[in-house]
Amino acid sequence: MTIGRIAILAVALAALSACKAVTLQEATVTQPTFGIEAEDWGIPETDQLRQDSFHAPTPSTHPAASVINTKDLHAILIGPNPPVTINAVSGDKQVRSIPGSIWLPAAGQGGAFDDEFQAHLASSIASITDDDLARPIVVYCLDAKCWLSYNAALRLDALGYDNLYWYRGGMAAWKAAHLPTRMASR
Repeated sequence: MTIGRIAILAVALAALSACKAVTLQEATVTQPTFGIEAEDWGIPETDQLRQDSFHAPTPSTHPAASVINTKDLHAILIGPNPPVTINAVSGDKQVRSIPGSIWLPAAGQGGAFDDEFQAHLASSIASITDDDLARPIVVYCLDAKCWLSYNAALRLDALGYDNLYWYRGGMAAWKAAHLPTRMASR
């Protein structure tokens, strides 16, 4: 091996060691919001499930959930009593998620509050929360132009859960903050 190749290998190894995966507890968030999570498009909030066109601008407020930003979500996730975190993005096999999240791809579907999606969500979330309707739950999906998490919060409210948070920024804001992610499978 030549000196040049050894030098290149040494630089590559140094770069790889600098790319050590950061845990959620080690990560820092320096500003409250990232990307388009705080964007206000003037869309009025609604208490009705969106039925289609899920990738569109969302309201900046929610009738049943507190809107939480990236910095505050990170803080409660590393705190002593982290909330249940639900990724409501649709998908077939795998999706990128916030560490510790549970992927419930049907949670944000349109339809009605008495349909099969609601029944499945009721069963799943009861098991996850041990039927604790006061347990804090955060829902999110892709970004502030994704209605699936908005719908999921409405569905959870209809089930009687009353400590709900909507992470409007979703995975786009989370990744823009350089916070760790993981793959979630069905």
